[in-house]
Parts: sequence; structure tokens; C-alpha cells
Amino acid sequence: GHQVIQEEDTLGGCTLHAHRPSQNPEACTDERFCQPIELPRVNRSLECTGPAGITSMNKNSSFCPQRLLRSDYGTWDVIVLQDHSSLPTIEAARRTMYYPALREYAAVAKRLNGRSRKRKPLIALYMSWSYYNGGLQLGRGKTGCW
Repeated sequence: GHQVIQEEDTLGGCTLHAHRPSQNPEACTDERFCQPIELPRVNRSLECTGPAGITSMNKNSSFCPQRLLRSDYGTWDVIVLQDHSSLPTIEAARRTMYYPALREYAAVAKRLNGRSRKRKPLIALYMSWSYYNGGLQLGRGKTGCW
């Protein structure tokens, strides 16, 4: 009997590390750290920003890292996180980017718990397919994403 509300923050080709709330503070205007997002599904009036230096944003993306903390209708029941498929296969990348991003999202979920829900949101993790032979094809990387 409850309404289902779904939001998304997708960019494609970037890691969770690039989406972290600490990397994408609300109202960031310093172009050394962030850039405004203007895409067909995220117009400039939403005042979304992403890390500076990310290039080649897919026009079908819905990149707005600030959506996680902008919920006007209470906090989330489930936060679904998908990371770049090749990152968790590299131990050093897990240690320096993946695990810190997961810890940050867990801390954010715990803080969100105090707003209106009886329990903190569930964090669900999943990966898409793996890359052929565990590597990226040349020329398919996205500058600024890691």
C-alpha cells in the first residue's frame, strides 16, 4: 500500500568513488572540484554537480549525486549501489576506492535513519557483467572518473 518512489544517479563508466556524497557536496561552485551537470534527463535547474574533469557524459545518463540527500519525502528504504565492473577485481582499488566508498555510503545511510524511518536504509550491492579477460577495451575509459 505504499507509493514507490525511485530516483537514480547514473553516469556509466565511473566508480562509486566518483559518486560519493563527500566528492559531490551540495551547492558546489568551485570549478577546480566540481562541474555543473546539464544533460537531457538532468537539466541545469536541478543544480546537480559532479567531480571536475569527467568527460564524455552519456546523454542518457541521469547523473546527480546530490539526489541521495535531497529526499523531500523521507529517507530511502533501499540504496542500490553498482560499481564499475573491473574495480573490485583489483585488490589495491578495493582498498583505496571501493571499501572507502562503501563505508561512506553506510555512514550516510546511518545519518539518514534519523530523519523519518524506523530503521536505516538497506544498502544493496551489485555488479554488472565482467569485462572480457578482466580488462577494459582501449579507448573506452572516461577521463576523470576514477
